[in-house]
Formats: sequence, structure tokens, C-alpha cells
Amino acid sequence: MKKIFVITLLIISYLLFGFSVKAEQINNFDSQITINKDGTIDVKEKIIYDFGPPAGGLQKHGIYREIPFIKTNQNDKKYRLEFMNFSVKDENDNNYQFTTSQVDERIIRLKIGDADQLITGIHSYIISYQVAGALTYFSDHDELYWNVNGNEWVVPIASTTASVVWPQKLQKNELNAKCFTGNFGSSENNCVSTINADNSVFETNNQLEAGQGLTIIVSFPKNIVAVLEPKEFVSFWNTF
Repeated sequence: MKKIFVITLLIISYLLFGFSVKAEQINNFDSQITINKDGTIDVKEKIIYDFGPPAGGLQKHGIYREIPFIKTNQNDKKYRLEFMNFSVKDENDNNYQFTTSQVDERIIRLKIGDADQLITGIHSYIISYQVAGALTYFSDHDELYWNVNGNEWVVPIASTTASVVWPQKLQKNELNAKCFTGNFGSSENNCVSTINADNSVFETNNQLEAGQGLTIIVSFPKNIVAVLEPKEFVSFWNTF
């Protein structure tokens, strides 16, 4: 009798609470990056965000997308990337409301959503922007080192994918691609990369936990793109 009571209690608990414990997460984060001849890159991110089911799900106004705009070279010098032409749309090409701000001298924050509207369920956010200064120029090759999703998310990302499109068709033996996963500075490579004549494609093998990211490195021959160096970054306190 006692066993039947316990089982009944578990079933009732599941019926009451089981459908509301689904965690908030990003189902997929996909980034399409195009390297341009003028040395800029175009980035288009599609974020499929799951706030949970309408019954018992989270109610929020939208999301924050935080993007680092400082990069550090091998000599620990810091450089500031220039971001331009932000737009945020849904899967039907409708514009989202958003504002941009700067956080602690290193991050651009996009606050996306309507302050007068609460949402639940699954929503798609398509974020587009252009970046100057993202490429690094070496003596024998040029390179894009890019943190695809950032390490600032407080929710897990079930699947993360990315592609980098070359400015022109190239031979596979002229190209190189690597990827890393995990917390900031991690050397784990729980991901796969594929090199094609037109692009390179990347995908994580497992879910990224909160605070983890996918970083990609692609290198290609010199004299393919213009040299567009970023400006050296000097923090507010160092200006004194």
C-alpha cells in the first residue's frame, strides 16, 4: 500500500511540475561569416532561443547578445574592433527592437526585445553586422581568429555551427582551419572543421554549457584581402 502511495505521489508531482522544469536554452547558434576583399567581415548570426513552453515557461522581453570588441595579439597588445551596421530580425524578416551599449570597456551589448511585451516559447533572432579590424596579418598568411558565440551566455547552447566564406575560390592546400571549445582560454577542441574551396564549416560535437564558447581560426594566403589593421586599444585608466 505504501509503495502504491509513493508511486501515485510521484505521478502527481510529474503531472503538476514535470512540464515546467524544462530549462531555458539556445537550441542552435549558427554564424555565417563572409571575409570581404576590403578586409572587413560580414557576420550573420541566427539564434534559436527557447524560453520554455507557454504553460509554466519563462516570461521575458527578449535576450542580450554580448560581443567582445577587444582582441589581444601574441605580444599581449590590445586592439579595438569596429562594429557597424547592426540589424536584428526574426525568421519572417521583421525588425526587432534593440539598443546597443558598451559594457566594462570590452563588450558591446545588444538588448533585444520589446519592453512592453513578454514572450515565451521558441523565438529566432537573426543578428547581422560588419566588423573592421577582425583579421590578423602575418608574414606568410592572413588569419581570422573569431569567437563565434561569445562566453557571456548564462544558458546552455545545444548546438553551435559556423561557416566562413572566402572572398574567392581557393585551393584546399592553401587553407587551414581549427576550432576550440570550452571556457575562455580553453584549448579543448570538441568540435569538427571542414575545409572547402568556397568556405570552411565548423560544428560542436556536444552542448556548450553556460559560459562556454566556440572559437574558430582560419588562415588563407596573403594578397587576397586588403590590409585593414585595428586601432590599438588604450583603456580609460591608461589615458592618464
